[in-house]
Amino acid sequence: MIAHIDADAFFASALQRKRPDLKGKPLLALGMGGGCVIAASYEAKACGIKTGMRLGDARRLCPNAVALPSDFDEALLASRQIEQILQNRCPIIQRYSVDEWFLDVRALPGGVPEDILGWAVELKDTVSRSVGLTVSIGVGPSKLLAKMSSEYQKPFGATIVLPHKDSKRANCPSILTIEEFLRDRTDDSIPGIGARRAVHAEANGWHTAWDIANADKEKVQRLFGRPGLDMQRELLGEALEKVETESAPPKS
Repeated sequence: MIAHIDADAFFASALQRKRPDLKGKPLLALGMGGGCVIAASYEAKACGIKTGMRLGDARRLCPNAVALPSDFDEALLASRQIEQILQNRCPIIQRYSVDEWFLDVRALPGGVPEDILGWAVELKDTVSRSVGLTVSIGVGPSKLLAKMSSEYQKPFGATIVLPHKDSKRANCPSILTIEEFLRDRTDDSIPGIGARRAVHAEANGWHTAWDIANADKEKVQRLFGRPGLDMQRELLGEALEKVETESAPPKS
């Protein structure tokens, strides 16, 4: 099992950590040059503001939003503090970006916890209490499922995706089978699909991630190329990519 730890509204949250007076307010963290939103607080997201939006467009959606340059030093400090907590828990972690990490749950002392949801909840609570930022955690049998599941209950959520139903937690909304989870995810929720490819996917009758996971392989390869076949296997729980402690430079 693999966990994906994703900081919530990271650059905006880093600003709020340094300036508590900004908590609870619509906040826009701006990139270099100040013309683009690289993170928005959840109060700003409620107005429809998205990452990558131009500042002028964001202002029209939320005129009362506070817009500030991102504090990259504060963000990097928070990132290192989160990573230290993860390193203290598990010997195999991979920094995927400044605000995302993969963790090999099998490498935990004692192996995969019997109460894996409880483990995830305790971890996110520890980060929140120690760092002053929230993270969302997803756990699944593949990196792709782990990453998708960390988005499922943002912010400050924990979601577990299992190959088969856990009879002890049959009614727990935070623990789902692969089929339950993918049937509840639209095709464009798969990382890398994008809006344009989603249009083509829906033209083939694929409306959910489950549809794509079980689609005809030749059609998938025509639309997504060879990586599309690997995507299908990862969606169905096959771990094609390991958690690498020594990896390429993380994406920004």
